[in-house]
Amino acid sequence: MKLKFPEIKCGYYTATAIQLFLPLLLLWLSRFVFAAYNADLTGNPSFWRVLQLSAGGLRFDLSAWAYCNVLFIAMRLLPFGFVSNRIYLAVSNAIWCVTNFAMLAMALGDIPFFRFSGSRLRLPAVADMLHDPNITGIILSYFSNYWWAFTGVLALLIALILTCLLFRNPRKGLIRLNSLPATATVRSAIFLVGAFLTFCAMRGTLGAGRPLSIADAVWYASTPPETNIVLNTPYCVIRSVEGGEKIEKLTFFSPDELDAIRSSVHRPAFPADSFTRKNVMVITIESGSQHWLDSDTLIPGAQPRHLMPFLDSLASVSLVNRHTLATGKRSIEGITAIYGGFPTFGDMLYLSSPYNANRVDSYARLLSDAGYSTRFYFGGNHGSYSIDALLKSMGYNDVYDRETYNDDSVFDGQWGVFDHAMGAYAANDLEFLQQPFAAGWFTLDLHEPFNTPCYWRPDGYRNKEPGPLRSAEYTDRAVRHFFEIARTKPWYANTVFVITGDHGARDFKGTPYDGIYIQPHVMMMIYTPDGSVPPGEITDRVMSQYDIGPTILSLLRYSRPYVALGSDMLDAGAGPYAIGFFNSQYQVTGPDYLITLTDGLKGIDKVYDIRRDPLVTSPTADYDREETGRMLRWARAFMQDYTHRLNDDALHI
Repeated sequence: MKLKFPEIKCGYYTATAIQLFLPLLLLWLSRFVFAAYNADLTGNPSFWRVLQLSAGGLRFDLSAWAYCNVLFIAMRLLPFGFVSNRIYLAVSNAIWCVTNFAMLAMALGDIPFFRFSGSRLRLPAVADMLHDPNITGIILSYFSNYWWAFTGVLALLIALILTCLLFRNPRKGLIRLNSLPATATVRSAIFLVGAFLTFCAMRGTLGAGRPLSIADAVWYASTPPETNIVLNTPYCVIRSVEGGEKIEKLTFFSPDELDAIRSSVHRPAFPADSFTRKNVMVITIESGSQHWLDSDTLIPGAQPRHLMPFLDSLASVSLVNRHTLATGKRSIEGITAIYGGFPTFGDMLYLSSPYNANRVDSYARLLSDAGYSTRFYFGGNHGSYSIDALLKSMGYNDVYDRETYNDDSVFDGQWGVFDHAMGAYAANDLEFLQQPFAAGWFTLDLHEPFNTPCYWRPDGYRNKEPGPLRSAEYTDRAVRHFFEIARTKPWYANTVFVITGDHGARDFKGTPYDGIYIQPHVMMMIYTPDGSVPPGEITDRVMSQYDIGPTILSLLRYSRPYVALGSDMLDAGAGPYAIGFFNSQYQVTGPDYLITLTDGLKGIDKVYDIRRDPLVTSPTADYDREETGRMLRWARAFMQDYTHRLNDDALHI
């Protein structure tokens, strides 16, 4: 006997309505999973609060749903008899299955990914991931930790296919009336009404005016982190088509008032003949948190862990700033700030933004114009997260990656060339680069899935099992290996070394290392073999990643004017604060306080006394209003300058 897959016997319009309602319901319900999994990043809202936010989020769900189902709706509501044909139904069902699977898979997949990015995904970020040559290997490497997400995506696919099969042959066809004109009129009316409602759902509004935008989520949220519950990932991806939206120009002050608060135009006082023309080597440690070092003093009573003994020893003979803060949680944000000299707050990916053709006074480009050779070493796959393209756009004439290295015997299986191999390659290759040079190296392996080579210097690890602690030890050994080789080279003695991190470690949820003050701290040390930069510690002022460029130029006694949003960390009177964007909220850090800002920088949300409470366990009401007022004023001036310069292509002289 031949088995036949069951069918649900219902009318054509009923089947269509059920097929449209099901993905919308699943998209709406995914918000509850998102809120539960990321509760600590969205303010730990109660169930009833999530329900309130989900009510506001329905507009965003309807918009994403309408974009994904517009073709299916049009096919099903066409006023012609052939739409009930079996083959036609099969085609429309296949389209419904593909588009809604893509929509729901994005929503589900972004639930764990949100913990890495701190915001809902946008199209530029998705495009960057999909263009990574090793995207399949990267996705599979996360399977053990996020098996439930993979299982959920597979279950979604099965459920959608089963739904198509259940509704593959509706018993009742289109509406038929007594006369052909009446039938055509009603069918056409249904099509037009459906088209109008779909159009309104896509725009997010029934009336006139501007369409719904990502920024409208703030109207439903009490705090910036809650906007991520209101939004959904498919909507954010769709709305960020065409490279993302331009950033709104913020204006708080007149030009004269702005200049009195801060200025991005640097006019060094060094004589033209004082330019030292030393080599520059900037090493950026993946997840290079300050707290990997035993010299870190942020956690009261923390015991030495001996994870990075070489970098600890290097810090003892370097100029160290103990309060250097990342601008965000993603590598691309940190790399842009360090090597470009400006932040990319929130979801903006510079190369995919409307500003990617702007000219930037990055220190590598300025030094290149002054006769320096420039080269960057990034062991990652060619095109990975567009990091190589970004560095190229920031003035590094050569970017050497896994493809350049061309030896997969040292491929780490996920991200690229193992750090010990790429570091050795860089140290040896720099011997053939004409001096003076500005070079950089970005390590890879202190990142999930924390692969380390079992064959290279395998003895003496304190942590035997794979994980962030083991990878921290390995990274320290790889950097030591680089310096062991570099010390034998003729370029070494005339080089300024800068060691920093792209962002803080994201792998210690629920520990003191995850606080909004401690987590963004990255290592920052300047080492000169000839002792031209005396060892010491700066503990009385903060700096940001975008301050590194001006600091390097100052150390070289660079004399030409340039534009940079940051300040020279060696100047005790410059750049008193650092600004970053975490969990959909700007935060400003100074020597005494950390303040979080309300949406639009309208005011101060919370104040933390970081001297008395470095773990930021709770905001304080007992604080210096004048100082926090200066912090808010500085933040507004910074953001005004930043947004105007981006939009006016004015990040250069």
